[in-house]
Amino acid sequence: MLTTSSAGVLGTSRSSCSPKPSDGGENRAFASQRRLHGKTLFLFFFVKALFERENFKSLFNITKFRRKAPRYARIVLSLREQRKIVRLLRDSALSDIPRLQPAFPFKFLHERLLCRGISTKDRVRCLLVNYGFWKSTLTTSSLREVVTGESCVIFERLKSDSHVSITLCLSNPVYLEGEMSLLLKVDGERTHILSFTIVPGDVVGCDAEYAILISRLQGVKNNGGCLSHRAAISLGVQPQKALLDALQGVALAIGIHYLSGIRAKYQSFYSEEHAGLFLKAYDQFYADNGMSATSDSIFASPVPLSFGPIRASNRRRARMRRATRREIIESVQQSIAAKCGA
Repeated sequence: MLTTSSAGVLGTSRSSCSPKPSDGGENRAFASQRRLHGKTLFLFFFVKALFERENFKSLFNITKFRRKAPRYARIVLSLREQRKIVRLLRDSALSDIPRLQPAFPFKFLHERLLCRGISTKDRVRCLLVNYGFWKSTLTTSSLREVVTGESCVIFERLKSDSHVSITLCLSNPVYLEGEMSLLLKVDGERTHILSFTIVPGDVVGCDAEYAILISRLQGVKNNGGCLSHRAAISLGVQPQKALLDALQGVALAIGIHYLSGIRAKYQSFYSEEHAGLFLKAYDQFYADNGMSATSDSIFASPVPLSFGPIRASNRRRARMRRATRREIIESVQQSIAAKCGA
């Protein structure tokens, strides 16, 4: 199972632990941010990002500082984009994001955000479009639920003495490979993650106004494969396919009909050393599930994906798997639709 982790935008944190609960003082500090305006709020975000643990430590490491110097330089060249993000974060449903991701207002400056090869201009466009879309689609309470924790369950099943669920949430603590995440859990423990972003259609080469871009689809480290096996048994389908189907349900519920995915070599943390694993986890997986290569960097398909003909030797079992996949799509679609505003 391929697993990777992400670096911070100003720092290089690769923690896989959940963020520690903030104390009352920090909550009050972020609650007061909505009373700040313009340059003051920008300065507030910058100081919080700079003094985040890993970012602050890197200021005293010459190698790390030199590597990140271009990001600091891009801050000066992107003040207009910074103002747009500051305005976005004034929204009450999104104001908790800098508490969870201190470097959020500046992460579009990171050269590996979303994927390799995309311009800074398109990175910030994707970020703004994603949150603007969700803000206009979900109810305020549902958006806050998605942003602030992992309580937005959009699919669940109790079978074989295991509780399997899929949760929609803000990508955290690994957040460079997509803004939103679908988490597959067994008895409350993460087993697989699919991270995605709603992007302008032209970014992925389609004529639609919006498209969904998958930038991460992986198993979670350190579960020893046991939870993954239990998830597959309980669902009756591969965990990665279950998450892909859940994403199709999300897309259908919010009216997006174009699904795209980053190819292996353009993944944020692709390495030649593990090229075979990346190709299997992304390019081969996309091709096996009805998506086609539309460019050097993208696989894509209209939604819903085509299941194709049944070729399995055990046709009865194959039909059951297909019925389960349709159930996941329909269940998630209904769940997301119930969280959307009128």
